[in-house]
Amino acid sequence: MADEIVAAPTPDPIVPVAPNPFETPAPDPAPESWASDKPAGPTAAERLRTFEDTHLGKRAVRINGRVERGFGSPFKEMSPEKHAEYAALEKLVEAERKVDEAHANVTSATVAHETALAELAAASKKASDAEAERQRVADEEAAEAAKPVPAL
Repeated sequence: MADEIVAAPTPDPIVPVAPNPFETPAPDPAPESWASDKPAGPTAAERLRTFEDTHLGKRAVRINGRVERGFGSPFKEMSPEKHAEYAALEKLVEAERKVDEAHANVTSATVAHETALAELAAASKKASDAEAERQRVADEEAAEAAKPVPAL
């Protein structure tokens, strides 16, 4: 029997499948669009750039995308209230960046979760099929052993 090649049984075309009691329920669906969470107006970075253009001038010196803040710069000449508003805008830009990063992480985690669920389902089916095949072979061997041996 070990020398025989046994073809895998073909499954019935329509087989009712019982629900798996160990399967985790599907997660609550994410909002239709993460973009719906964002305000309809300009982003924080756009608001900061508008503030800089308005109060420091469109030709303000920038180093690595940030307004130069050294002595004699237009930034140093702003009032303390404008400095506070500028600082609040910078915090808003950072917070918005973190929110966008969190949304990306949630999306990535959701995809990883769905992939893991699919892999679990495939592994469970493969294990179930292998167990059924082992049982079928054991039943065949038991039936073969139960046959009477012809006397000589």
